[in-house]
Amino acid sequence: MSRKYVLDGACLQCTMGSTQGKLTVTSQTKLHAQGKKIATDQDVQVAPTFGSCKTSSPPPPCVPDLQPWNKTGKKAAMGDKRFVMEDSMTHCSKGGVVTVKEHTQKAGGGGPTQVRQLFETVPFTG
Repeated sequence: MSRKYVLDGACLQCTMGSTQGKLTVTSQTKLHAQGKKIATDQDVQVAPTFGSCKTSSPPPPCVPDLQPWNKTGKKAAMGDKRFVMEDSMTHCSKGGVVTVKEHTQKAGGGGPTQVRQLFETVPFTG
């Protein structure tokens, strides 16, 4: 089974947050799968936030400060940007671990095939 790409609007969960948030892809505008931008390791904006942050008491509103993503795709990259995959994770500087709950890539089309076709037009490394 192949790993799925994480797309704009993917649902994320922080271990210190009270609710899920949605990833906003801002690092690139050229590559899409199923009509949505593909996330890279530099996409760290979440909207809305993860609700309340459990790092202190009483829990203040969450203000995510995400680091670049780990466990990203190894075979495809766009310049120095690696693609975020369904099993990728990142850390918040406040202490939480952020994982992908729903990658938003639907089975059966538009993901890796569309990316493979773009290899010829966009400079890739890896």
